[in-house]
Amino acid sequence: DNEFNQIIAISMLEKWQIDVDTAENGKIAIEKIENQNYDLILMDKQMPIMDGIQASKIIRQDMNLDVPIIALTANVLKGVISACKEAGMNDYISKPFEPEYLFHKIVTILNLNENSNVKLSENKLKCKIQVPDKLLNLSKLEKMMNNEDEMVKRMLQKFNDLTPVYIDDLNKAFTDQNWEDLSDIAHKIKPSINLIGIDSLNIDFQNLELFALNEDDLKSIPEIMNRVNTYMPILFQEINEKIAS
Repeated sequence: DNEFNQIIAISMLEKWQIDVDTAENGKIAIEKIENQNYDLILMDKQMPIMDGIQASKIIRQDMNLDVPIIALTANVLKGVISACKEAGMNDYISKPFEPEYLFHKIVTILNLNENSNVKLSENKLKCKIQVPDKLLNLSKLEKMMNNEDEMVKRMLQKFNDLTPVYIDDLNKAFTDQNWEDLSDIAHKIKPSINLIGIDSLNIDFQNLELFALNEDDLKSIPEIMNRVNTYMPILFQEINEKIAS
């Protein structure tokens, strides 16, 4: 429902030669889906008149369609993500996000190949974008847990249970420009990030804590926050895969 955000999203997608359609709310989205076939739906969770959860339930339960749906949400609390999945959404992206991560989600959910020209409807998705390498490095945690796999998995599950709440709080502090809270929250997250071996993010959280604490180099914080919001969903997914293995 935000025209500014629509322009940004459309410009990203059209660079990859994707045909884009927009709807200002879930009700309009449903009306369009009734009259047009879509390869993929990017569904904003929060919209006026009908939100993304309600619209997704109608698409799945009433219309009985299996078109892939990716939720867009600024809230990555476990309960919010569960609600999206229960409504029939296939995956989610936390806002704000990097174009690389959006591209990765699209090609993954549609089983496309990032390394070649591939067809999406009548268009070719030609743009290859580098996706971050594997983030998880468990050597430090495994050593601390004496290589007991169940203990490692228990710690990872606890990380995935607790950290999304911190990330939400971090984003709120950033939006409110509450630098004291931002520094405190970054300080809380930093030890667990360090424990599971995410060197690049560990540096980012150190800098968030330092820059916000001293209110110094604040111009670097938006870039760091974008990177954090891009990498964390990838990290949560890697951890879930490890727990399930």
